Amino acid sequence: MDHEQLWTVSEVAQFLRVTHKTVYRLVQRGRVPSFKVGWIWRFRRVEIQQWLEEQRPERELETGHGMRNRRQR
Repeated sequence: MDHEQLWTVSEVAQFLRVTHKTVYRLVQRGRVPSFKVGWIWRFRRVEIQQWLEEQRPERELETGHGMRNRRQR
């Protein structure tokens, strides 16, 4: 049996370094993969990590450089 890791809203917020409110907003807008167990939102760790990778701009993916390497104006 595959034991996938499930995260809570708090764990997703900590991983993304955002507030709980931001996570709930993302869920309400259908922007982040999630599902409910009863009244509680849950998130599959693997899906959150994949979703985060998909949010990276194409140029950043091609060059391997993040925002900190871009020229500041």
